[in-house]
Amino acid sequence: MHSPFLGTMKARDFFPKLAQASSQSVITLIDLFASVQPSDDTVRVAAYFRYDWTLSDGRPVDFTCVDVFEFRPGRDRIDSMHIVYDTHPLRERVGDKYAPNPVLNA
Repeated sequence: MHSPFLGTMKARDFFPKLAQASSQSVITLIDLFASVQPSDDTVRVAAYFRYDWTLSDGRPVDFTCVDVFEFRPGRDRIDSMHIVYDTHPLRERVGDKYAPNPVLNA
């Protein structure tokens, strides 16, 4: 997992942190994009979506996002995922929701 907020980590570590910072998440798909001729045999699929995120303190946050999934030949699982979005507006509104003691902005 490659996250703008949390950096690079294993999925088994990322998803519990996301769950801890969240009370609800709704993903509304806008579009999908797939690589046509990968140069390194890695197939990439990008999902462009709206993310309606309810934080653990009940505040709603929404933004558009792209997740880029990488698949390697012969494997039946996602090899990696890159999350892409502008964190600046989110950090201004809610602070760092993954910090041990998040600083909240009004």
